[in-house]
Amino acid sequence: MATSLPPLTATATVSIPAYETITFILNSAATQLATLTPQLATATVKASTRSLQQVIINQMATVSYYSILEELATATDTAIIATLQPQAAQASAVAKQMFDESAFYHGNYPDLGGNIALLAVFAIFLICHVLFGVMTKQWWFATCWVIGLILEVLGYGGRVASHYSPGYITL
Repeated sequence: MATSLPPLTATATVSIPAYETITFILNSAATQLATLTPQLATATVKASTRSLQQVIINQMATVSYYSILEELATATDTAIIATLQPQAAQASAVAKQMFDESAFYHGNYPDLGGNIALLAVFAIFLICHVLFGVMTKQWWFATCWVIGLILEVLGYGGRVASHYSPGYITL
């Protein structure tokens, strides 16, 4: 995953949460990272592997950011603080960019087979309702069903498209 780093700014400042909060988040992220890494080695399903990889990458970014914050919270020398603040700002920007890129489905990518099957079912229902609506001349009933089925077909079509590109769908 190629992530371009935002430029460092000389005046970057980072608000530092309480030290207890930093250590709690750092420890929980490190624990989750240690738990998920062996699971990735045994994952067999492609979607599970992608989901685990994304969670691991996000946890690595979290550990990196909060370890810098931990150093910043305990630093007393102004030179060290001046060095760590731009690093924390950059790590924060990179972590935010990574979370934004992966937050669309939160790692649970749409299943291709099930969505194609439901797309086909709703497309068949759409065709049937158009034909029966014209044959029976029940315009209000057919119109409501056809509009609903068009939206279902568009929705499942979007899920099929997002299986291949979960973060970036252009219509």
